[in-house]
Amino acid sequence: MVVKCNEEVVAKVITGDNNDLTEYMTMQYLAARAPNIPALKPHDLIRFRILLHYLHVIYSRHDISAGLAQSATPGEALNTATAR
Repeated sequence: MVVKCNEEVVAKVITGDNNDLTEYMTMQYLAARAPNIPALKPHDLIRFRILLHYLHVIYSRHDISAGLAQSATPGEALNTATAR
């Protein structure tokens, strides 16, 4: 489940015993090593009995490049950015 916290931050809630951090670790890697790729930026990770991903939403504020539509999904935006 994804919950909008404010205009720039959403929280992704994962319930159960899911310890797969691949998505979060991939976002950390991209933010550190390829900051120009228009991918969601990890803000923090909180682990209780549920797992929360806090993400900075970058698509609602501006287009990363002239070719991206504001309605593009993060996956479509990443595909467009890496296809160059």
